[in-house]
Amino acid sequence: MSIMSYEAKVLPEEPNMIEISNVCPFCGKTHSFKTDASEFKKGLNVYIGGALIQNAWPYLTPSQRELMNTGICDECYDKM
Repeated sequence: MSIMSYEAKVLPEEPNMIEISNVCPFCGKTHSFKTDASEFKKGLNVYIGGALIQNAWPYLTPSQRELMNTGICDECYDKM
C-alpha cells in the first residue's frame, strides 16, 4: 500500500459529497474531483484494510485513482 497525500474535504454546500484534491508533482497544478462521501469512506476502510486501490474504489476512474495515489494528472501521465 502506498502512502497517499491527497486532501479530502466535505463540501458544506453538498454535505453528501467529498472533494478529493491533489497537486500534480510534474505541472504543479491542483486537480480535484467530487465523489459520494459515504462511498468514499467505505472505500477508505477497505483500503486501510489492505485492499488494492482499484478494489477499494472500483467506481472511481483510473485517472481519479491515479490522482489520489500519486497526484499525477491526466495530461502529465499521458506525457510519460
